[in-house]
Amino acid sequence: MTEARLAHELWQVIQGEDWVLTANTLKEWVHKVWDFDKPYRHVGRELGTGTQIGISIGVALAHKGTGKLVIDLQPDGDLMFDLGALWTPIKYNIPMLIVMYNNRAYYNDWAHQIHMAHQRGTDPARAYIGMDLEGPPPDFAHIAKGIGWYAEGAIEDPAEIGPAVKPIQGNMFMKNPGSPGTSPRIGFQSSVPLTMAGQTRSSRTEARAGTTC
Repeated sequence: MTEARLAHELWQVIQGEDWVLTANTLKEWVHKVWDFDKPYRHVGRELGTGTQIGISIGVALAHKGTGKLVIDLQPDGDLMFDLGALWTPIKYNIPMLIVMYNNRAYYNDWAHQIHMAHQRGTDPARAYIGMDLEGPPPDFAHIAKGIGWYAEGAIEDPAEIGPAVKPIQGNMFMKNPGSPGTSPRIGFQSSVPLTMAGQTRSSRTEARAGTTC
């Protein structure tokens, strides 16, 4: 599943909503595919490793009570630095939708390790050490459920994105069964790119061999 396909499939679901994108742009594909017709549609880019989930929760808090659908396109490596942040929207009833683009790696740093290996004449096949999130891969949807989120995934077939997001989207502001009062429904979906899933470390390293920071 490419960034372009994920952006397209999500747009088919959310285009009729009054939506707000928090940070990540899927390598600018959302700017090419989505219609940014209002100034509040996108608040800006993340600030580096581990910052996106905090920014996204802050954006969702700012829009709480407005009826806007706040969407966080969340990288897996970034969330690994602050998984506990997922508890905050549950605790304080902050509605938001997280769609994870999961490449099972600290991708930016991995690409940097490959670049530096070529610069230094070392073996780029060893660049995965400390960079991959496999063996085992974290089950982010399961983790989210354990904290109290409604979660789907991991999803590998792009055609399944819409059916997974629509139930979350449609119930985003409904009463949350099992909870007192009117708590917002919070949705978490983990998507695994087909270009990455099932590849070996060596093949993934080769795929990144020409990548620079």
